[in-house]
Amino acid sequence: MELLNNNIEVANKQAKEQMLLDITSISYNTWLKHIEQAFMDKGNIIIEVENDFVKNILENRYLDFIKCCYKKFINFENIQIRVSGKIEGNIDSTFNKNEILKIATASEMKKLAEAVLAEEIKIDETVQIELKNILNTINIIAKTGSFSTTIILSYKQTNEEVIKKIMDILIANGYRVNLKPFLGERNILEVNWN
Repeated sequence: MELLNNNIEVANKQAKEQMLLDITSISYNTWLKHIEQAFMDKGNIIIEVENDFVKNILENRYLDFIKCCYKKFINFENIQIRVSGKIEGNIDSTFNKNEILKIATASEMKKLAEAVLAEEIKIDETVQIELKNILNTINIIAKTGSFSTTIILSYKQTNEEVIKKIMDILIANGYRVNLKPFLGERNILEVNWN
């Protein structure tokens, strides 16, 4: 049994890496971070989440994606999403489960949407500021006849989403970029062009 647990732990890490190739880190951290603690039970991968709202999102929007990512790394019969500490089974017939979920999850969804939007706006503003500075530097250096520059980015290394967006924009515009850590909390961006 220990070998199976080791396999699921490795598969969790590999599935996370695969997912981050296809979705943003914000989406991963909002919805899919629960896979990091997934475990096996009777041939099934079990993913525990904190509430029915997240469970419903995973089952309705991400289950096929999760299965696809795990299939590459481990054999399993099925994937089950469970609410932590909740016993799965019948709900009292006097309650309409869907109505309860709609009431409980509407305000959660609004709060979550507002938080995600605020984070996206913050990231986009940072990308615009940094990109403007980078392009101004490239313009100045290009006028000297050089075909490369090194730029110290002004935000912390942990903001991976901003770094990725900046690099994607530069690459899409024909620049070759290389990112290197600098003084622990910052990054150096090497930019080349012809």
